[in-house]
Amino acid sequence: MSAEAGKPSDSIDATRWRELYHGLSQGFIYARVVRDEAGTIFDWRYIDVNRAWADLVGMKPEDARGRTVRELIPDIEDPWVLDFAQVVETHHPVHFTRQVGAFGRWYDGAAQWVGEDDFTVIFNEVTDRIEAQRKRDALLQLGDMLRDERDVDAMRIKAVRIIGETLGAQRTAYGDVEHARGTVTYPDSWQQDGLASLAGQYRFEDFGTYMLRFLDGETIVLDDVETDPSTHDDLTGWQSIDTRSAVNLPVSEDGRVVGILVVQFTQPRSWTHDEIAFLKSAGDRLETAIARRRAQIRQNVLNHEILHRMKNLLAMVQSVAMQTMRGKVPADLLDTFVQRLRTLGTAQDALLSGHGDACRLDEMIDGVLGNLSIGDRCDISGPEVMMGARAGLAASLLMHELATNAIKYGALSNENGQVTIAWRCVDDADRRELALDWIETGGPRPSEPEHRGFGSRLINMGLIGTGGSQLSFKDTGLHAEFRASLEQIEQA
Repeated sequence: MSAEAGKPSDSIDATRWRELYHGLSQGFIYARVVRDEAGTIFDWRYIDVNRAWADLVGMKPEDARGRTVRELIPDIEDPWVLDFAQVVETHHPVHFTRQVGAFGRWYDGAAQWVGEDDFTVIFNEVTDRIEAQRKRDALLQLGDMLRDERDVDAMRIKAVRIIGETLGAQRTAYGDVEHARGTVTYPDSWQQDGLASLAGQYRFEDFGTYMLRFLDGETIVLDDVETDPSTHDDLTGWQSIDTRSAVNLPVSEDGRVVGILVVQFTQPRSWTHDEIAFLKSAGDRLETAIARRRAQIRQNVLNHEILHRMKNLLAMVQSVAMQTMRGKVPADLLDTFVQRLRTLGTAQDALLSGHGDACRLDEMIDGVLGNLSIGDRCDISGPEVMMGARAGLAASLLMHELATNAIKYGALSNENGQVTIAWRCVDDADRRELALDWIETGGPRPSEPEHRGFGSRLINMGLIGTGGSQLSFKDTGLHAEFRASLEQIEQA
């Protein structure tokens, strides 16, 4: 291959070569590596480029021919030199999808050795494809975060960080719009190092003349605050936060603007339709998640109050029952009734322990056994299982009945007996079930009760009051197994 700059090898028909690559719709580069005195490749020189190259990189062909890539693009990333050096050294082609940061564009193509120190590159611009994929990935990441995050403030800051990093912004924030006060409040903001936070409360008038349009639901897109008619007359606020370009996106609920998503850049830029669409989708998802979480918090407060009042009602019923029935019914019956009321109260305590309308199975069992002072004689084990309010109440009565029977007649009626309570989740046909075993050992030989009172019926009703119980009166002690749909237990 000839070393003469500006020409391919003499073995190639130069005219035909140029006609070929100048007619391509893809960008084309014919280049030659540049070596230092030790023979190490540190740069490469443009020998020729086609017209499509000019369109794809935004430069004139004559600006490139004869110059090296580091001369033409001083900030070019090293892989653009090193990968093409590998092509010449190994004679193996290299495929790439990479960004030229100075252009802000992504390219996909291949480089191929053509002899001696020369190589060619054919490429297309794929910026739109790459950016679209980044936005899709960001929305997926945002959705996963909003699904798992419970704290509203953490939702905000994590969301605006994802949005800011996806767009390469310098600052992003999400604020609450309060119409009655005429204010916008940003609890926090995400920004690159060296920039001030937007956290704080701002008046509507601080935003300038476009605020009325914003409150009507219009997205305010500012390519350059210094030239935009709605901002150029008063730049003090923008200059104080080092912002030249911004989007203020309204987020609405029931037709009323309730939030503002702000994205800012320190330099002017042209916002694309795809970027605005991405921001609208991200803002809507964030507001929906915040509204849902706030509704959950309000519901939890309401549930807490309802359950608290129910517990007080149970205490009042217990007091009325003792005053009404003392001396009129056998003491053991009164004691059983009061104990069952206390068990319901224990279940209410579990529901009030921070889970709102659900309780953990192990916490509920611990409460029942603790009230009867037998926790030290019971071995409890099993995975974490959340029980809905109805299931929690039903299961607490079941545990109380089994425990009191064990104290009166079973393993806990002497000093040596033990009770093992173990549960597991199992797959049964097309549903998952909770299987709970109550196993008594060390007590007197059990016998099946001669008559079935309320307690027996309660045990036969199982974990959620729908059956699924099996009792075995073995020589070693009572073995009871209870099964119920895990889905029903969690939701009931």
